Amino acid sequence: MKKIEQWIRMTPVDTLFFKGSEPMVAGQNHEAASVFPPMPETLMGAIRNAMLGQRRIPLKDFLSGDQGKYAEHSCLGTPAQPGFEITGPIFEVMESTRDVFVPAPAHWFAGSLKKVGAGDRVQASPAQVCASQFKSLGLKGSVPQPLWVHKPRQEGLKSLSGAWINLRALETVSRGGGELCFARRDPDKLYVHDSSIPTVAQAGFFHTSEIRTGIALEPNRSRRVKKGYLYTFTQVRMHPRTSLLIGLSRAIAPKSLDNEGLMQLGGEQRIVKYEVVADIDLPRKNSEWIFSLGPVRAESIQGQASDLADFPRASGPMIRTAGWDMKTNFHKPVSSFFPPGTAIHIGPDTANTFFGFLST
Repeated sequence: MKKIEQWIRMTPVDTLFFKGSEPMVAGQNHEAASVFPPMPETLMGAIRNAMLGQRRIPLKDFLSGDQGKYAEHSCLGTPAQPGFEITGPIFEVMESTRDVFVPAPAHWFAGSLKKVGAGDRVQASPAQVCASQFKSLGLKGSVPQPLWVHKPRQEGLKSLSGAWINLRALETVSRGGGELCFARRDPDKLYVHDSSIPTVAQAGFFHTSEIRTGIALEPNRSRRVKKGYLYTFTQVRMHPRTSLLIGLSRAIAPKSLDNEGLMQLGGEQRIVKYEVVADIDLPRKNSEWIFSLGPVRAESIQGQASDLADFPRASGPMIRTAGWDMKTNFHKPVSSFFPPGTAIHIGPDTANTFFGFLST
């Protein structure tokens, strides 16, 4: 994996809200779910906004593109193109011991997690590219190099895309498969997590959902209540001792960002405490598979300039986002992302691994 130069830990002080692309029109839609974990643009916007505020760079100077006025903070980049990349978020859990959770690679398969209880064991197996076997048998499919799970130990296997694993689980299954302990926070039990146990969890292990109903305001910035408009939002409350970790391709603190402080993240001006951390050590190994730590823009994989376009890959459903461009007062174009945990079989040579990917 290309080196992550700096990590930022974000710990919410209240609920978080990240609205999706669904419209909110009176008489049609009155509810909106929260997109979680947050998308890269949301995280990047929060970090750059904090940089501008802390270094007292007027927003109008930044938007004007006059980089001479903030030349010493070149990592800000331009309004259209940041001067650094981010990946994640991944999760950090500080229970009895500290543990880091990354997205489960999409080419890992196990039985359904829906009926599994806390502490139950789940047998996980990585899929393999079976091009040579299919070629010798003369079989053909919808993809040139399909994947298969060799000698599965149970029926009804499903991809673990969308689940999360700790680093011990990554080490265990990467050797060819193994048992994972399913983690779940039951309301009537005190959960104590042990980072030495290979663990798989779903998103609910890190947060709960809260329903909030609120009012709308008049669009003329008068802050007056708009009559007849009530909206219900699903907000996210992260569990105590649980934080988001965001990896940066370039060290921006302490020169362009304070080592710790507060920043706004997501909708409704929610606040998170952040701090720069230097002791997040993700394993590096030579493997034929890599997987993404966060959402990956589709053009970076499928574009003609990408080295990853023709490699076999496995992923969950695509994530599509849009929005409203306040500068042009028009709709933003729809963007497509491969979800966290998207796995790509790049073969034995890992020299050209892209930023934001980890080897299995």
